Amino acid sequence: MDKICKVLIVEDDQEIRNLFHSVFLDEGYHAAVAGDGEAARRILDADDTVDLVIADIVLPQGPDGFVLANEAARRGHRVIVITGDHRFFERLEKSGHRYLLKPFSTNSLLQAVKDELACSKKLHPPD
Repeated sequence: MDKICKVLIVEDDQEIRNLFHSVFLDEGYHAAVAGDGEAARRILDADDTVDLVIADIVLPQGPDGFVLANEAARRGHRVIVITGDHRFFERLEKSGHRYLLKPFSTNSLLQAVKDELACSKKLHPPD
């Protein structure tokens, strides 16, 4: 049986954060949410079951999404970076992380998550 994956959603807009949380729960994922980089760090420090981090670039406190994405990747988490600020496009391209530019559909986000988690399984096959 496949493991149920846990997604950490880091998004400062509460409505978007709640929407993503509901979508992931409805799809059978475990999900945690954070409204800023400091809250995300606390969750990552306390919860070693997070498989994938979805991080908005512009966050109100603590590290921005680029810093958070790099920290999460160093800890072994898969990462998807999101933003509505298209001025970050070149930096996103160079980051090496999968990214989505807002607005995007929830189906696009779910597919990106499935792709990242499938990639992770290929890198770390089950024992």
